[in-house]
Amino acid sequence: MFVERGCVRCHAIWGNGGTLGPDFATLGAAHSMQQLAGLFWNHTPRMIETVRRRGFQWPTLTETELANVLSYLYYVKLFDEPGDPVLGERWFREKRCVQCHRVGDVGGRMGPTLDGYARYVAPIMLAEGMWNHGPAMQARQRASGVSTPTFEGREMADLQAFIRRAAALEGRRVVLLEPPRPERGLRLFTAKGCARCHGSAGRGTENGPDLRAATLHMRVSEIAGVLWNHSFEMSARMRERGFGFPRFNGTEMADVIAFLYYLRFDDAQGNRAAGEGVFRAKGCAGCHQSEQGAAVGPDLSQSDAVRTPMRLAAAMWNHAPAMFAAMRSRAADWPRFEGNEMRDLSFFLRGLARPPSRR
Repeated sequence: MFVERGCVRCHAIWGNGGTLGPDFATLGAAHSMQQLAGLFWNHTPRMIETVRRRGFQWPTLTETELANVLSYLYYVKLFDEPGDPVLGERWFREKRCVQCHRVGDVGGRMGPTLDGYARYVAPIMLAEGMWNHGPAMQARQRASGVSTPTFEGREMADLQAFIRRAAALEGRRVVLLEPPRPERGLRLFTAKGCARCHGSAGRGTENGPDLRAATLHMRVSEIAGVLWNHSFEMSARMRERGFGFPRFNGTEMADVIAFLYYLRFDDAQGNRAAGEGVFRAKGCAGCHQSEQGAAVGPDLSQSDAVRTPMRLAAAMWNHAPAMFAAMRSRAADWPRFEGNEMRDLSFFLRGLARPPSRR
């Protein structure tokens, strides 16, 4: 869809494509589907003018097609940007990894060398190795009086970049991993026992936090860091409850992280009162609910377009050129959506929708 509808003529994915618009692999990282729809809408006036100037036809999208495009743009953000090797070396030393582990000709020999991880671009396999050896590392660190390191932001990605640069691994070939699959991650989440504490959908129980909230707005390398930071507490709690500490093989951790990454993707619930406020503050009521004479736009309480979030977003996209012209003629400002405003607006409008009449 991204190629066939001409999006690639103006937009790139990781530098592959057009340069007139932003690179979608870096735009709006870690946003929900409806937040991405809001970002699309905010840039619509510029897109309309560019499309007209270049003689392109405005691409229309069905509800399913728009959902597929947004899902694709969300998925490519699973593939995080490489980290900074200079910062990675700093974290390697400051977090005292250097005392036990060796990279190239630097570091100790108490723990295994990390050179083998230089085969990978992303930090997923490093995170998996750290997780699997976590309980043993914790016991050894406790015995030697070494504090357990924690990772914030993109520090895991930086550490991976340092390993790739400094490793003494000769004749290395980059190992390309199978793309992560969130649906397989969901099955593993249950099979590995994670659901016993965090619930079947990762939304939390009395024994474990809501992982959607814990990983909100995080990229993959950041989620990997959060899992590591909490692995020691999880290990202790699982021992108390008589559970074995889960281990991951192959790309299983990548799949579980992909599942966690997708927890915030489909956010259909919202705040009705906040949505009504958005409807009036953004000027929607001036065209779609005129109290003085005929409305400029359709009565949304009668419209089938408001029945699902993506149907509303697709209808707004398809009618954007006509709406743009109407708003220009009225000297009205183009409404912009920030944060969860699109979600709340959709939730409010769904509440207005009247059931279809029966004859």
